[in-house]
Amino acid sequence: MDPRLLARAGAALFGLGGVIGFVALLLPGGAGTSVAAACATSGAALALGVVLWGVGSRLSLLAYQAIAATATTLVSVSAYYGGAEGWLNGFYYFWIGLFAAYFFRSAQIAFQLAVVAVEYGLVLRYGGEFRHGALVWFLTVTTLGVTTALVAFLRNRLELALALEHERVERLEELDRLKDDFLATVSHELRTPVTAVYGAAETLRMRPVDAETREELLRIVHAEATRLVELTNDLLQSTSIERGAVRLTVSDVDVLAVAAGAAEAARLRAGPRPVHLHAPAGVATVRADPQRLRQVLSNLLDNALKYSPAEEPIELEVHETESAVRLTVRDHGEGVPPQERERIFEKFHRLDPHMRRGIGGSGLGLYIVRGLVEAMRGRVWIEPTALGAPGTAVVVELPRSEQRAPASEARGDPPATSRSPGA
Repeated sequence: MDPRLLARAGAALFGLGGVIGFVALLLPGGAGTSVAAACATSGAALALGVVLWGVGSRLSLLAYQAIAATATTLVSVSAYYGGAEGWLNGFYYFWIGLFAAYFFRSAQIAFQLAVVAVEYGLVLRYGGEFRHGALVWFLTVTTLGVTTALVAFLRNRLELALALEHERVERLEELDRLKDDFLATVSHELRTPVTAVYGAAETLRMRPVDAETREELLRIVHAEATRLVELTNDLLQSTSIERGAVRLTVSDVDVLAVAAGAAEAARLRAGPRPVHLHAPAGVATVRADPQRLRQVLSNLLDNALKYSPAEEPIELEVHETESAVRLTVRDHGEGVPPQERERIFEKFHRLDPHMRRGIGGSGLGLYIVRGLVEAMRGRVWIEPTALGAPGTAVVVELPRSEQRAPASEARGDPPATSRSPGA
């Protein structure tokens, strides 16, 4: 609750109660049998209103509870000295009850109602001239309890509605941000391949070229068209993940075979840079979709190649835990700051949003990785590196199945392998 709102509302409530009390003095029976008691009650209510208006925003909720309890005691004293008609002062109890119902929680509301019930009971018991005191007490306390409960219920519903509306606004703002990120990313990623394809096509169309130049231009067209297809596939797949519509064919998968294939494909893309696979023979199979698992490893290896120095090796490690198999892709680049280790898996999120390092990308790779891994009932995270150590380690954990891959299926490697291009 905003302290300023609490102070202003409390000041208005008690100030209005004081004004009504003084106006009631002008009407027959408005003062009960004690004008002094009625004036004291009304004046104290106004004084409380002035205090809350001035310093209320600096008071704690506990202080407000004390103020409400003090106000209850003041009303009870006024009712006591008001004599037989002093029960008319009981309408102040409703002001205090409404104040508690709107600003306090269930336990504090119950406390304030208990204070009212006890003090008003004492007033009616020892006031001496009240007729049907038990009935008056019962009707007053019951009505106050029902009214307070209703106001508290409506307040909770209002708070829930406001919270839902706040979440909706935040969601719309997030969608607006994603839209801007999408437009910025797609326009940037489309510009280069489209320009290259257009330039190569115009050259082939406008002037004759020799066979070697023609072959080079066609190679550019093919490469950039492939890049456009990959971007389109990433966008479509990210949409499927967001809708929860990823299609999987889950089976017992030889994780070593998939890892070896992904590492070999990465070596072809890496050129002279070493890509090492570290894995023991006979690792348990995992429950996964082999094609999706291969895509996950390919995305992670491509990221490692893209964001680490050209002379540094890339490591793909496989090891088992009691219930899962973990695949770790490790590079020796700049690493991921701790505050970004979760955000990096968000859609279109990039560590270098303005691409100052000249590295392209749709910002969808790790989003797709997490979506596919979670669809296969696995987990993926960025593993913290040793203090001061460079690089990034992305860990994929998948549930293992009951059977194990035969050692002979590990492509003839020794029981523990560390494979590189020259291996």
